[in-house]
Amino acid sequence: MLGWDDYSIHDLVSLEEWDEQIRYMAKTLTAFKAVEKLYELKKERDQEAHEEHWIVLFYLRKLVYTFNLLRRKYLFHETDRLRIDKSDSGFVNFYEIALLETDLRARKDCLGLMRESTSLKEKMVTALLQGRSPRELFARMAENEYRKGLDRDQLFLFFNEGRLIKKDDGTTEKRKYLYFWGCYDKKTNRPYIYLLDFEQDREAPSLHESEEAYYEFMKVIRSEGSRAPAAGLVAMAIDQRLEHVHPKMLKRICIGPLYSQSFSVDLEDEISRVLEVGDEGKRFVFHVTEQFVFSIGQTVIQDRDTLGEILKGERVRERFYIPKPTDVEEYSEFNELEEQKASLIRKSVVMPYKLHQHLKDLYKDFKVISFTRNGSINGVE
Repeated sequence: MLGWDDYSIHDLVSLEEWDEQIRYMAKTLTAFKAVEKLYELKKERDQEAHEEHWIVLFYLRKLVYTFNLLRRKYLFHETDRLRIDKSDSGFVNFYEIALLETDLRARKDCLGLMRESTSLKEKMVTALLQGRSPRELFARMAENEYRKGLDRDQLFLFFNEGRLIKKDDGTTEKRKYLYFWGCYDKKTNRPYIYLLDFEQDREAPSLHESEEAYYEFMKVIRSEGSRAPAAGLVAMAIDQRLEHVHPKMLKRICIGPLYSQSFSVDLEDEISRVLEVGDEGKRFVFHVTEQFVFSIGQTVIQDRDTLGEILKGERVRERFYIPKPTDVEEYSEFNELEEQKASLIRKSVVMPYKLHQHLKDLYKDFKVISFTRNGSINGVE
């Protein structure tokens, strides 16, 4: 079991100043917009990317909604401040997501909140007419708007259920599915999007028709997919725990980290050098990483009991491709693939256009999305 030290509780740093919160949200929301542009361009270049595009867009909208709601929560708060992870992810600390989960359970009814908002607006008008500062009323209104905005269907929480999509399987021996979901990992303080292509044995109750079968499937997905260990370990765990389900490809999209001149601390030397150039106050670098785990075949194994003495029967397991050192050009690339137990890793980075002009050599192996001073997206290089 993970203890507090395994999570990033030590990175729980508050953005103390009001304008610091404003700058942080502006950069974060700009980065989300650029990621949306990346997947729009992918859709234009690859017709098969349409499905992936709307899935990513679905979760980006949840992230934007969640961050905007947190901005509203702390905008006028007298004592409390937004807490982010300044050293590793650049995103809000998982503690903030935990508070959202808690507040969802304690949420008042909408009708009562609307009546309260009407009353607060009337008091604010009265205060302004009398020449009094309505700051306290603004704080109460912001808190009220935050409470009204607590909507599980629109928030990005620790586990974000997706959808099971039945694929056209023709007359094959297996049913074909895609399932997608999202999670906010407590250890890395980052959001992740998962897409799982898999097959199901036809002798098993079909996932799209049997409530019981789907429930058992979702128990495993929720258990293994609510966090972000090595990508290959997630695929292997699903393969191990679901006898009639065979993962063929797992894709994980890692949103972040976000490094900024304004709020990042304890950075690696390479990132620190990156942030030394560019427009004053406009320097930030935002990473998006796609990790793939592919099955290259199946193996029949003998199941045994916990003591390894009694054979329980045979079962089919997937063989996932993990490159050898001779399969890749750079040993550093092999180390990353080995660490993630991944078949392939693709990297993209978002940054201001002027910053990119100084760093073309450093990010030559990345897809780079740059944007101008007015926020317009230049595209992918």
